[in-house]
Amino acid sequence: VALSTIQLYSQDELITWIACDSSLPDSDMSVLIRIPDSDDRVWIGYHDGQGWVSAEGFRLPRVTHWTDLPQGPEVHHGA
Repeated sequence: VALSTIQLYSQDELITWIACDSSLPDSDMSVLIRIPDSDDRVWIGYHDGQGWVSAEGFRLPRVTHWTDLPQGPEVHHGA
């Protein structure tokens, strides 16, 4: 059974991985992407309407999942 989404929690944030064959992000929106055959399996990149591109600007092969960038931790400055 193929999963179209995978969920996990990072700190207090829910991260939902979406299968590329079920949905793609808005064009040129930066997201986290999953490349299973790469030494670095999670990248920041975007889909330009024709294919996946890394944040550094090079084409990426075989992206299987994507997710929105997490908000990150809240920073509280001194009282």
